Amino acid sequence: MRFSVIIPTCNRNHLLAKCLDGLAAGVQTIGEEYEVIVSDDGKNNEAKGLLAEHYPWAQWVEGPKRGPAANRNCGAKRARGEWVVFLDDDCLPDAQLLLNYNQTVVANPHIRLFEGRISPDRARTRMDEEAPINETGGLLWSCNFMIAKQLFELLGGFNEAFQHAAMEDVDLRRRAQHAYEIRFVASAFVIHPWRRVTQPRLKWNRALLAHKTYIKLQPSDESFRAGRFTKQILTSITRGTMRDIVRFKAAGINYALYFHLFQMRLLAHLVFRR
Repeated sequence: MRFSVIIPTCNRNHLLAKCLDGLAAGVQTIGEEYEVIVSDDGKNNEAKGLLAEHYPWAQWVEGPKRGPAANRNCGAKRARGEWVVFLDDDCLPDAQLLLNYNQTVVANPHIRLFEGRISPDRARTRMDEEAPINETGGLLWSCNFMIAKQLFELLGGFNEAFQHAAMEDVDLRRRAQHAYEIRFVASAFVIHPWRRVTQPRLKWNRALLAHKTYIKLQPSDESFRAGRFTKQILTSITRGTMRDIVRFKAAGINYALYFHLFQMRLLAHLVFRR
C-alpha cells in the first residue's frame, strides 16, 4: 500500500466528518490504493460510531488519551502504507492532495519528508481567531505533512512528552531537519478554517507548558534565547497586536492579552531557568 492517512481526533465529530468527506475514494483523484486511520482520543470514543455508520472504509483506532502527539503515534503504528500522511480532523483536504503528494514522491525519490500547504478558508475577522497557515513552507505543521514510515519510526515519532497540541511538530521538524531534507509541496494542500478560541487563558497556559517542554528537549534552539525572544515580543506587539486592535476594532482582544502574558511568563522562564 502506498499511503496511510492518519487523523487524530477528540470529540469533534462535526469537524471530522467534513475532513473524511474529502478523503473518500470517489473524491480523492489518486489511482493508488490508500487507507485512512482515525485515532480517537475522545473519552467516550465518539468517532467509532460515526465511522461505523457513515465512513466504514476508514479504520477506527482507540487513542491512548495522552494528548495529540501520542494519539498521532497510535494511528501511525497501525499504518500499512509506505508513506504516512498526517492531517488534523478540522482540515479540509483538496481532492488532489494525495495525487500531488504521489507525483512529488515519484519526481523526488531521494526525499523522505514533505510538507504540504495550509491555507485559510477566508480572511480573518477577529483577534481571537486561529489557523495554522503555511503558504511557503519551513514549518512542517502537523495538520498536513507526509513522511516515509521508515523515517518516522527512525525518528521515534512525535515526542509524547508533549501532552497538549503545541510544539510537538516543531520538535519533530528540528530533529528531522538536521539530517534530512524537507521539501515543500504547494500543490498538496488543505484548507484550515479559522477557529475562534473561546478559552484563551487555558490555551496559553497549555502552550506555556509545551514550550517549557520543548526548551528542555531542544536547549540549543536559538529562537528561545532571552534576547532574541524579547525582540519577538516587541515585534508581536508593535506589528501584530497594535495593528489588529485597529483592524478588528479590538474584537477578541482577550486572546492577545493572554498571548502576551504567555510571552512574558516564557521570557521569565528563559531568564531565570536553572
